Amino acid sequence: MTRFQVLGEISVDGSPLVVRHGRALVVLSLLLLNANRVVHTDVLIDAIWGERLPRKPNAALQNYVYRLRPTLPDDVLITRRLNGYVLEVAPESVDVHQFRALVADGRPEEALALWRGEPFAGVAGLEHERTALAAERLAVVLDLNEAQLGKGEHAPVLASARELTEQHPHDERVTRQLMRALAADGRQSEALRVYATLRRRLADELGVDPDPETRQLYQRLLAQLERPRELPAAPWSFSARSEELATLTAVLTADGPRQVVISGPGGIGKTALALHWAHRDARFFPDGQLHVDLMGFTPSGEPVSSAEALHRLLSGLGVTKVPDAVEARAALFRSTIAGRRMLLVLDNAISADQVTPLLPGTPSCAVVITSRNRLHSLITTSGARTVPLAELAPQDARRLLADRIGAVRVAAEPDAVTTLVTACAGLPLALAVIAGQAQARPDFPLSSLAEELRDTSTRLRALDLGSPGASLTAVLASSHRTLEPAHARAFGLLAAVPGEDLDTTCAAALIGTSTVEARSALRALERVSLIEEHAPDRWSMHDLVRLYGQEHAAPPDLGEALRRLVDFVVHTAHAGDRMLFPGRRDIELEPTTADPLTFPDRDAAMRWFDAEHHTAAALQKVADDAAIWRLSWALYTYYWRTHGSFKKVLQITLAAVEAAERLGDLTALLLSHLLHGQTLVNAGAFDEAEHHLVVAVRCAKETGDVWRETAGYRVLGHLESERGNPREALAQLLFALDLVRTLDDAVLEADLLCTSGLYAAQCGELELAEEHCRAALAIQSADCDDNGKAHTLHSLGFTLAAAGRYEEAVSMFERAIEIFHAQDNSHHSATSLDRLGDAWHAAGQPDRAHECWRQSHELYQATERAEAAAAVQAKLA
Repeated sequence: MTRFQVLGEISVDGSPLVVRHGRALVVLSLLLLNANRVVHTDVLIDAIWGERLPRKPNAALQNYVYRLRPTLPDDVLITRRLNGYVLEVAPESVDVHQFRALVADGRPEEALALWRGEPFAGVAGLEHERTALAAERLAVVLDLNEAQLGKGEHAPVLASARELTEQHPHDERVTRQLMRALAADGRQSEALRVYATLRRRLADELGVDPDPETRQLYQRLLAQLERPRELPAAPWSFSARSEELATLTAVLTADGPRQVVISGPGGIGKTALALHWAHRDARFFPDGQLHVDLMGFTPSGEPVSSAEALHRLLSGLGVTKVPDAVEARAALFRSTIAGRRMLLVLDNAISADQVTPLLPGTPSCAVVITSRNRLHSLITTSGARTVPLAELAPQDARRLLADRIGAVRVAAEPDAVTTLVTACAGLPLALAVIAGQAQARPDFPLSSLAEELRDTSTRLRALDLGSPGASLTAVLASSHRTLEPAHARAFGLLAAVPGEDLDTTCAAALIGTSTVEARSALRALERVSLIEEHAPDRWSMHDLVRLYGQEHAAPPDLGEALRRLVDFVVHTAHAGDRMLFPGRRDIELEPTTADPLTFPDRDAAMRWFDAEHHTAAALQKVADDAAIWRLSWALYTYYWRTHGSFKKVLQITLAAVEAAERLGDLTALLLSHLLHGQTLVNAGAFDEAEHHLVVAVRCAKETGDVWRETAGYRVLGHLESERGNPREALAQLLFALDLVRTLDDAVLEADLLCTSGLYAAQCGELELAEEHCRAALAIQSADCDDNGKAHTLHSLGFTLAAAGRYEEAVSMFERAIEIFHAQDNSHHSATSLDRLGDAWHAAGQPDRAHECWRQSHELYQATERAEAAAAVQAKLA
């Protein structure tokens, strides 16, 4: 497509258009300016000759058109129409029409970029057309300047407005834009001189005064000569928070409510963020910046009243006569700043009631509020946006230390820095205190500081530089002291609970209230940022806040409250375990005053364990010995069947063994050694496992517990199988079978038949193996024991595969896997998938084998069974 440029020298596709006769060029210019519209013959004649017409103007015009046609590209036509001519061309191919289209589409900068000089440069005449086009361009430039000033981008406007003022010395809109740009750049005096020059020029040359809008701007600039600049100094180093800074810019420079509440616990860096942003983006607020420390949580002193805060704000604005009543002060403050582009920083607010009278009445003013309180009501009533601050990520914490004490020093002791960053838990105040101590002792190694912080008993004292503003204890105490007594008690109780978080029902058990009352107390603590609801109904506490609570907020009834929580979790976990493993032999629980949860089905129990297993395991740290081993027992099924996590199961069962040893209770010793021994077998620690299993069997004999004595021999059989002694394993199981038949326990008998069948198959006694497995299936089918059936199907599949009956074996494995999947039993699903892959491979189906092994490998890795995963990886390879 041919492109014509007329906004400058006339050219076609970037090259000058060669037309030998100047009057023919006038014709072409008018036709291009009116592309695809008929230009009347009289208009063309008038533009070419004016009043000095030739003898036959129509014929002369026709001659010029005739000369033009050969100079134009083939896709451009000049057509004769009634009373005139029309140039037919795509509108976007002529830059003047493209300019207008871009302006209409809201793309002024692209439109202005099309101009290369005076329109129709070098063409005689056309003064009227040039003037009209210049006016169009000026309007676009001024609209663009207006938009840039509205966004606080005064620098590009300065250059443009200066040039335009010289070209259009009487245009007051141009002058106003120059004055505003100068004022935004902090040059009010120069802006006032520009106004004085305009006023003299208008009076001398036109005999008029500036219009009202220009005079109003002049008055505002006079007032701004005393505009407030009250921001305290910006933090001298500032790291991270890029997302929060972007949010502040987006909200505080947009249309609509320009209010932001920066919330978070003491020491998280709220004030630093607010001041860093306010200084960085002060250009958006040319009318000034106001600042008040409301002292809502200041370690020393009382919160500033709204009346006093308004007095300070009005004084900063130059108001000397301040009314007495709060309402009158608020009204005067709103009137004084109405329409002015100002920033108001309200630091350290304690409540929405303290802040509300201080809010501007017009959206031209932006407000940044910092508070440990979430100030939710401001979001509802004023449309404020909340920006909650979290702890710094480890890499940002390292950067903060490097900024403060030097990157070389940080790089020289990476291990010590890791300890410092971990101990400070991402809290900027703590990191700043550590940086201050390191700066004060430039010759001391960072490892000495790290050692002091490593010990939790001295950590808070290490994070104290002596002054209230540089003492983490003082900062946290200022939040603590604002709490009502009931909420302060709840804070002390929550700080004593180990673990990552706590749900509302557990918190209610701890506090000793209903869930409704507990949630109210938790919300009160969240409002002052001592805890956080990081997920629905789940509450977490910063590590250093927890440490402060343990040292300074423990209530007198802490021990009783923790026992109540442990009882609640033990009994609830026990009820959940009954759903996961209905056939498991029960244990006796101690009486409790707690009101534990019950579960309607297995899925509900799984959801509770998924949410609470971390809390339940962590409670072993504060439970008494009787509760420790019972917690381990209640968690065992969930961890073993769903997680298959040796590390976690070993931790809880070892804690149970140690607690049972301290208790000296035979039942506790029996169950703890049995569970720990079974876990060690699966972890491959066979000698250690044998010790615990022998102890368990001995305790079972001493207590006359034949059922668990049988279970002990069953696990000893598993141990021998894992050692590669299938005949010894089978002997242990046959002995256990003799014992179980004295108990009339069909479920356990079926389990032993299933396991002995597997060991018989490993010994090559396939007929005995199949006989035992099918006998077990008959019992389990009658008792609807799906879990036992799945294990027996696996054993039978192994037996049939060993006999070369692969098709039958595949069916058994697939049925077992289906049940294990339904039970979320990742541990045994992995083993059955592994054996199913073997069966497919032996049956000559390598693709199916590969897929089974792939799935098995993923589950082995997920359940921390490295050796099994490596063996399957070898098969895949």
